[in-house]
Amino acid sequence: MHNQSDDSIFADINLVPFIDVCLVLLLIFMITATMIVAGTGIDIKLPKAATAQTQEQMEVVVCITDKKKIYVGAKEVDIKNLYAEVEEKLRENENLVCIISADKTISYDKLIEVLDTVRLAGVENIALAAELKKDDETSPLSAAVEVLE
Repeated sequence: MHNQSDDSIFADINLVPFIDVCLVLLLIFMITATMIVAGTGIDIKLPKAATAQTQEQMEVVVCITDKKKIYVGAKEVDIKNLYAEVEEKLRENENLVCIISADKTISYDKLIEVLDTVRLAGVENIALAAELKKDDETSPLSAAVEVLE
């Protein structure tokens, strides 16, 4: 015969392992969601601008890293394939906005080369990505004005 106390052991559900698994899944979700929201996950140090604004239209992001690597979204391309990639995105949406995120250490020549390629692909709406300057940061122009006064 079964004793009543033997059945009570199986009546309880141990929630600790379940909670551990849920917390691990939550942690994984938070990390991946942050990477997706933050953008492409490409490390770029953007220059700062006092007039920087957010862009909310359909967009394609072209990134230029400090090592002069070019990415369309998260896909690495060379300058020769950049034209085809941007043109394909433009076929999907005629009102496409191309945002060029260039590391602040890259040469002006490389930026112009990418900008020119995007324009040749047919994109009319192009923006340059920048971080918004904080109020305590002075621009070179305001620093020059302060010296002259």
